[in-house]
Amino acid sequence: AETNWRGTAIGNWLRMLEGPSGHRAIVHLDGLDALPVRGGTYSTNAHEGSGYHYREGKQRSLISLLARRVIATADEGTSTLWTGHLSVIASGHLADLPAYPTAEDYQDGGFIPEIASLLAACDHMAMEPLAFDDIQTVLLDAFDPGVAGARTFGYDLDLDFSVLHHIATHVAEGRGSVREGIAWLQRSAEEVVLGMLERRTPPGVVRTLAVDDIRIPEPARGRWVE
Repeated sequence: AETNWRGTAIGNWLRMLEGPSGHRAIVHLDGLDALPVRGGTYSTNAHEGSGYHYREGKQRSLISLLARRVIATADEGTSTLWTGHLSVIASGHLADLPAYPTAEDYQDGGFIPEIASLLAACDHMAMEPLAFDDIQTVLLDAFDPGVAGARTFGYDLDLDFSVLHHIATHVAEGRGSVREGIAWLQRSAEEVVLGMLERRTPPGVVRTLAVDDIRIPEPARGRWVE
């Protein structure tokens, strides 16, 4: 639901809630951890290129939803949707926030002032981190799309279970969220398949994804490291 740097066309996606069912609708807004602007602190004078403006635009597109305002749909300029009757649950991996964050805490975490004040006014619930074994289970389930993708090209993609332990360890140590761990696994699987295609590997080959195939980005610089 992303429409370039301006953010998400919320109105277009909520039109399906119009009518009787909309009066009892619950909207789950997941992935708040993908919204903070880079640099960790929001400043009205900050300028960090397209990545900064992209995330800022995504945040601004959510103001009407969180503030219970009227949302106009982009496809039909005369169509509007009142969101006051919606129950909105926002979630994300925001481990650096205190148990009861203030607007200042959210701004320090990279949220624009408008969103920070709206989030601070919400009821908060902190969830316990997943146990180590549960992280591995989630990762194993997330590997299925990679298997299906490989079979599209006639390959069988297998998984060395040490990979699950490797990624789960990084997640448990705080180097990334579970969602990021899933992304590391899936991206690495995609790159393995793409490498096989580039080398014109014949169909029928069985390839096992190993720890050496996993690349985890270095948070400080945002680049890939082995």
